[in-house]
Amino acid sequence: MFSSSIPSTLTGLHDLLILNLSLNSLSGPLPIDIGKWKAMRRIDFSNNQFSSEIPIGVVDLKELTHFSLSNNRITGSIPESFGDLLSLEYLDLSTNILSGELLKTLEKLRFLKYFNVSFNRLQGEIPDGKSFGNYSIESFKGNEALCGAAQLYVPSCKTKSHRNSKARTKIITYVAPPIACTILFSSHAETGDEENGSEENA
Repeated sequence: MFSSSIPSTLTGLHDLLILNLSLNSLSGPLPIDIGKWKAMRRIDFSNNQFSSEIPIGVVDLKELTHFSLSNNRITGSIPESFGDLLSLEYLDLSTNILSGELLKTLEKLRFLKYFNVSFNRLQGEIPDGKSFGNYSIESFKGNEALCGAAQLYVPSCKTKSHRNSKARTKIITYVAPPIACTILFSSHAETGDEENGSEENA
């Protein structure tokens, strides 16, 4: 039943390999200098009340295989640098307040066996390359703005061609009428000139 926040002195323990603080009442931000734990293999901060963004320093944890922040109040987006944590096998970010998109860089995590970002506020297309093709709806449910493959039971993504088609429709809608009016006016003017010329000749 630990409470309060993680003391800054904890990141001074550079040789830590495993840190499990799950199932407590810890709050406040995640350690901003988390990157000092360069030897760390496993971090479990799940089931607490942490409320900051994921520190950028996570990218320095090159030996990390297990990282869990589930059931907290983590905000912001998933750092693009996660794609550089090439040793990662387990990543659980479920039940937080994460937003933004699932970046393609996550496809670089070829050793990743468990991935869960369910019940957040993520949006955009679910990557389908590498290990992402093996995940189920359980990994992504609870994110209403996600789209992707049919087997994930999420809406299909609007294709680029469909978006381009909509863009062309808008162009036709807003550009075509003035052009048509210009052509009509020019045609009318030419007709008027011809009629005036006929009258003068008469």
